Amino acid sequence: MWSLNERKLRRRKLLRTIYAATLFVAVVLIVVGIYMALLPKPPSVIEATVEFQPETFNLDASPLWFNATIILPKGYSVLGINASSVYLENILASMSKIEGETFIANFDGASVRNYLISRIYHLEITVFPVDVTIRVSGDVNGLRFEGSGTVTVTADI
Repeated sequence: MWSLNERKLRRRKLLRTIYAATLFVAVVLIVVGIYMALLPKPPSVIEATVEFQPETFNLDASPLWFNATIILPKGYSVLGINASSVYLENILASMSKIEGETFIANFDGASVRNYLISRIYHLEITVFPVDVTIRVSGDVNGLRFEGSGTVTVTADI
């Protein structure tokens, strides 16, 4: 058996060890927290470049397909785009393909025509041709990308 003084000494030693370990963990957590705060955060939305084909959309003779060519900024690859997540406003891409560093999404021409008619109606546009900005969005490697482009809309009124 240990004497009373030995037990007190052992207890103090144990408390010092616990205190030192707790202090060490606290310092490590603070350093890691500062490090994490200084790391660059990924953007909440990746800005993509979008070009449309055809560049002019005639409401009286809509094309079978309306294509959006998507180019991602440096550091992101179109190979990571989830094809089933690509939308032109609220229209899901029907087909897609990758050509080099571009992702080409094909949208149903009739659906795009209906969207443009609705958009023009709500904007109360009566003079043609008119430039309409359209947004394309989707997911790339778990991150959201968005981009917009302009299409010239014509109609025979």
